[in-house]
Amino acid sequence: MSEHKIKILIAVDDTDESMDAVSVAYDLFGAAPDYLITSIGKMPATVYPMAPGGGRPIYVALGKMADSITASAEATAEEAAEHLEVDATIEVDVGPVGASICQIAKDSGASVIVIGSHDRSIWARLFEPSVGKYVVDHAPCAVLIVR
Repeated sequence: MSEHKIKILIAVDDTDESMDAVSVAYDLFGAAPDYLITSIGKMPATVYPMAPGGGRPIYVALGKMADSITASAEATAEEAAEHLEVDATIEVDVGPVGASICQIAKDSGASVIVIGSHDRSIWARLFEPSVGKYVVDHAPCAVLIVR
């Protein structure tokens, strides 16, 4: 009989709540599971049809923006990995945050997704949907939301 090792996916951003989620995950699950830390870079919602000022083509500007967003997400994931007392795999993506987290969980065979939650104003919730709610509604596995 083969032993199934638990895989914990911790989704982080640059908030203190994400780092709290890393600590709570380790406190609850210990060193035994495989840890995968992911950070998803989010492209801005507004994309201009032309490069501002008639400069370089917009696809060049978007490519550089995506590179910058990816580098920021990598730095965030590496910082989170330093909070764990065990080695963790890091995976970074750029795209819709909730959908990307769920896809990475599915592709990696995660047993649990751990995410941090923070209080947002009613206005913030109206204009930017909750990533946590999306993940709870669409995840292929259990979800632990740390408050």
